[in-house]
Amino acid sequence: NNNLKLTPVKFYMHQNYPNPFKNTTTIEYALAKPSKVTVSIYNIRGQLVKRFKVGDQDAGYYDIVWNGKNEQDRNVGNGVYFYKLKADMNEGGSFEKIKKVLMIR
Repeated sequence: NNNLKLTPVKFYMHQNYPNPFKNTTTIEYALAKPSKVTVSIYNIRGQLVKRFKVGDQDAGYYDIVWNGKNEQDRNVGNGVYFYKLKADMNEGGSFEKIKKVLMIR
């Protein structure tokens, strides 16, 4: 069956690529169980810069592209940012992971 969908055995989030980035960067992650997903980007001071309210997703492999803009759709400055994946499992429990990203325009 060529339509076989592989389900991840565990939750994980890859390092974004490219990193450092100029215009856009991709964040890949995997969900082992159906979850409500949010990906948030923070500056070095821990202030929220951008939030992707992805919502309910089945188990599987996903990615998000960040264009280096904040909630007001303005370009963010050069520097270090952190992105956090939060997956609240439908059956209870949650997965969180934080990684660092570098913006250089």
